Amino acid sequence: MVHSRTSRRRETSGKTPRVRTLPAEAPPAPTPSAATLRTWFLGVAVLAALPFLPAWRNGFVNWDDYVFIVNNPHIQSLSPRNLWAMFAGYLDGNYIPLTQLSFALNVAIHGLAPAGFHLTNILLHASNAGLAMLLLVRSRAPVPWAAAGALLFAWHPLRVESVVWATERKDVLFALFYLLSLLAYARYLEGGVRRDRRAALGWFVLSGLAKQMALSLPVVLLLLDVVAGRRRPWALLREKAPFFAVAAGLVLVAYVGQHSAASLVTGTQYTPLHRVLLSCNSLLVYLKNAFWPLNLCCIYPYPRDVVAEAAYAPMLVAALAGGVVWAGRRFPPLAAGAAFFVLTLLPVLNVVPAGAQAVADRFTYLPAIGLSFIAAQGARALAARQGRSVRTLLLAIAVVPLVFLAARSWNRTGVWRDDLALWTDAVRKAPDSYVAHSNLGLAWMQRENYADALRCFDRAVAVSPTLADGYQNRAMAHRKLNQPQAALADYTVALTLSSAAALWFFRAETYFEAGDCPRAVPDYTRALAENPGYGEALLGRGICHGMQGDYLLAIEDFSALLRENPDHLDARFNRGKAYYELARYDEALADFDHALQVDPGFAKARYHRAVVWIKRERYPDAVRDLRLVMDLGYVIEPAVMERLPPPYRLKP
Repeated sequence: MVHSRTSRRRETSGKTPRVRTLPAEAPPAPTPSAATLRTWFLGVAVLAALPFLPAWRNGFVNWDDYVFIVNNPHIQSLSPRNLWAMFAGYLDGNYIPLTQLSFALNVAIHGLAPAGFHLTNILLHASNAGLAMLLLVRSRAPVPWAAAGALLFAWHPLRVESVVWATERKDVLFALFYLLSLLAYARYLEGGVRRDRRAALGWFVLSGLAKQMALSLPVVLLLLDVVAGRRRPWALLREKAPFFAVAAGLVLVAYVGQHSAASLVTGTQYTPLHRVLLSCNSLLVYLKNAFWPLNLCCIYPYPRDVVAEAAYAPMLVAALAGGVVWAGRRFPPLAAGAAFFVLTLLPVLNVVPAGAQAVADRFTYLPAIGLSFIAAQGARALAARQGRSVRTLLLAIAVVPLVFLAARSWNRTGVWRDDLALWTDAVRKAPDSYVAHSNLGLAWMQRENYADALRCFDRAVAVSPTLADGYQNRAMAHRKLNQPQAALADYTVALTLSSAAALWFFRAETYFEAGDCPRAVPDYTRALAENPGYGEALLGRGICHGMQGDYLLAIEDFSALLRENPDHLDARFNRGKAYYELARYDEALADFDHALQVDPGFAKARYHRAVVWIKRERYPDAVRDLRLVMDLGYVIEPAVMERLPPPYRLKP
């Protein structure tokens, strides 16, 4: 994609050369000045942002946004502890410290307002469009065609997912550093200054810290070497050794993270043959969506029958590859751009299937620059032998598809305005997607529309009857609709598919809500066996013990929870009640006092402390607490009032 200044002299023979329809080497465009490039960079960046401006009004969606942003404790401040957590650990199987750092900066500036996150993504995307233009200019494309190619990349509807999905800051951030690395290496190819090569390595490291998909860069640099005419394989490999070392580290980090989060798709159904079929089929889907972006979706499920649906994919890919090789001999930019597209897409081509979907629009973010390179170079070659008026006409004609793509991106940006709109669109386009139906149901649950949520969960269970999550979600909807028996049935089925602590806990909670403590206690105990630190299970079991009169067992559970969290108000209050029932009033008072120190407005603790004061005949203290309880709007039971001597008795 990038050419060196030195060019090899072509050898000629006495034979008449063949006529080429598209010249491989059109006359180079005049080198633009730095001021001209700055102007065009700014113009492209501004234009690139326009189709995505509706995202300013978008909110967060219930697809990773709450995990990576809203409920992410590491981004709530820029404290040393949080910074260490970002760089020393994974987030849901992803090692993205720079991305998390950018989220933390957003929070520091404007809190959790979604608009700030979306605006940052748009600005990063606009910068990437400008950098793509500079890269195309360095590949000797005239500035107008380089700008058109950059806008083809920036305005394509496949970019929407990466730009307007707040969590996908990973894409726009890693691509920013990746492009800066390519530009630094291009300067190195032109000038041979080692400082530029070191800069390329530094940008590469930053790109990998934003997202491990950057690992393709060393191979892409070798591709640039080939295009630039460098022909010393071993020397080039030695030169790239630091880059390959970083890439190896990224592979290891990505594998460990995905394995720890159980994101790798395993099982006997994915044999090596299936993986070849999946990879070829995924590549064809990406190409189809690139050239016909009219039915894009936020999720594309794996084929139900890989062999039946992708049997011909390898032959089609082989035919396309052969065509590219043949045409690439006549028009080398085609081969270079196609190679860039495939190499940067290779890490997510299902060689190792991962995640809940076969392909994803966001994965095309960086690879699409290869297609833009082909388009810009093709337009340059086509216009090379034309007059100025024809070249102007061709540039005007190119505006038509660009505007069409921008309009499609504008419309699709609106699909991401909230989770209800997103998943309504997804279930229409991917009716067999378990994730789409499940997340649409969760969106309805958030809006307290439990009947529609139940219908979505019914469909999710029908699509994937062997996934425990579907039954768990449906049970939650049944509980909200006051259908405990249906909820218990779903939890029981889910427990035949999974032994997760949460499933035992929620079935125990359902028994507890039905007043069936004898059945709730064993489920709480099983939840604690699966997860000994499950605080809410300790609390629930302790309350059940107390309701059954087993106060010593209740105190054991509450005490275990308080050892981990001394300020847990419910545990502190319920242990105080258990002590009271055992007539251990001093210990009961100590628990109620502690609870009120943490929350002076904790009316139940103050009320029960007053009851203990009455037992101890400390009536002034009891009256003081009861007055405060009444001031908080609570009614004192007549039986408690009657236990006060007449001089201290309060009027309701």
